[in-house]
Amino acid sequence: LEPLVNYLAVDTKWNFNYYAVTNRVDYQHSNQHRFFVRWSWADFTEDRRDWLYETAPGLANTDLIRHNVGGAVDWVYAMSPSSLLDVAFAVNDYRSGRKYLVPKSFKASDVGLPAYVDAKAADQTSLPRMNFAGYDSLPHNEFSYPTQTRTRTMSARADFSHVRGSHTLRAGF
Repeated sequence: LEPLVNYLAVDTKWNFNYYAVTNRVDYQHSNQHRFFVRWSWADFTEDRRDWLYETAPGLANTDLIRHNVGGAVDWVYAMSPSSLLDVAFAVNDYRSGRKYLVPKSFKASDVGLPAYVDAKAADQTSLPRMNFAGYDSLPHNEFSYPTQTRTRTMSARADFSHVRGSHTLRAGF
């Protein structure tokens, strides 16, 4: 963190927590049928740049979260000694966002703004964005209310291979 207006936050915490699990199981049912199943789970949280850690811990951190869950299944069928079919399906679910737990614990009236702002915000109350010359803004981003983006990706494929003499025919979708 760069010093701003002669303030150097040397003890600013950068907390990163990452946990992940990945598994794969292979199964050969027979000489003609083989399968595998794979799944993964990952969870990442990041709390950093909280330059107010001494006076208001958590008020200026980033509260970034990333969560990923995925899986795949694959079947290989040896139709004959020269023909092979491979079919697979996979799905991945990814979430990313910010918690902003401390800014969300404030109401506008807590920092001197009129009470009607609290009423207008209802259950989505949050500390308003504030900018002070020479300092990082509070909260860091343009949105102080928790955000989350979710992306789900699915894929399927089928591939066919046939060997005849010195030639190989491949097709798939």
